[in-house]
Amino acid sequence: MRIWTILPFLGSIAVSACTGSPVTLATPPDFELETPAGIASVSIRESPPGTTDAGFERLVASGMESEMPGSLVKGPMVAPFPTRRIVWHANPTAAPGVSVLIVNVFDGSYPFAYQQQVVANDAPPGVLLSAIASMTSRLAVDLDQSNPGAPAQL
Repeated sequence: MRIWTILPFLGSIAVSACTGSPVTLATPPDFELETPAGIASVSIRESPPGTTDAGFERLVASGMESEMPGSLVKGPMVAPFPTRRIVWHANPTAAPGVSVLIVNVFDGSYPFAYQQQVVANDAPPGVLLSAIASMTSRLAVDLDQSNPGAPAQL
């Protein structure tokens, strides 16, 4: 097994360790999103190489909105922030010129869903937007869960 195939997994473990902490839950999100299970906080942890944090935030908001029309929450965000958190970040890989775009979803400190996609470090904004929309679409079923940590009903 090549090391770059497990790096994204290891990165998601590290993110889950800090994302559910009380300090992190008290940190204002970049924006909020209405899901069928309630409002979720959306945060950007690390932008892809060559993309500014503000630019990546706009791409994430646009990509998520394109797959979930009308879901962006307008207006000021007020504490306490939702414990359902959607966290986006890009991790460079051992392979030159590419990163793994990752989105993790947490309910409090419980990680319950994620998606990842390899993107070129020099990908134009339209390619990143398409990747974000695709990942959001794949997460849609998981975002609809109202209590992901509950045991499955038989």
